[in-house]
Amino acid sequence: MDQQPFNVDSISELHKLFFLAPPKNPLITVIDLKGNLSQEHIEAKRLLINFYSIWFKEDVSGVVRYGQRAFDFQTGTLTFQGPGQVISMHNHYFSAGWGVAFHSDLLLSHTTLRDTIKAYNFFSYDVYQGLHLSEEEDKKVRALVADIALECECNDPLSRTVLIAQLELLLARLYRVYIQQMNPARRDPTDLLRQGENVLDQHAHGKQ
Repeated sequence: MDQQPFNVDSISELHKLFFLAPPKNPLITVIDLKGNLSQEHIEAKRLLINFYSIWFKEDVSGVVRYGQRAFDFQTGTLTFQGPGQVISMHNHYFSAGWGVAFHSDLLLSHTTLRDTIKAYNFFSYDVYQGLHLSEEEDKKVRALVADIALECECNDPLSRTVLIAQLELLLARLYRVYIQQMNPARRDPTDLLRQGENVLDQHAHGKQ
């Protein structure tokens, strides 16, 4: 495995990494996972992802390492990654699904979501369990993701406002699922990467 992570800093770089057409919007994208992504060239490489992403995969197998752990796909196949986190994939396969990735620059003009996105702690390293979507939840979430995909193709002045509103609703729905399913007792308080996140957050807020 490479010692130095490969940085993926933008949505455009994410598309290039998986040999996809350029994104319609440089700050947010929806990726159709049907037919799988080309992944052989990044097998076991460490990827440093510098934006937010949400993934829902069907018929998952193999391993996705997330920091010091591997995602537990036995609990569900909805997973999250936050900026500055490292992942690697080993014999990873899925038959279908979707991904939503968005850069923090999308939120620059929206102070509420920009300042509160940390509250969505499913983007944290300490959440390594996949979440499960019920049939009804899956239907609602897929409809939202489809709407985001359509809005990504718009270039009018209100497009960013609409995208942020759609993203807020998606995150709120997924956070409700997270709260219902996450068992805090299963978190590992000794996780070094999570401790590092806490230290950085404290310094960012002027705490010692």
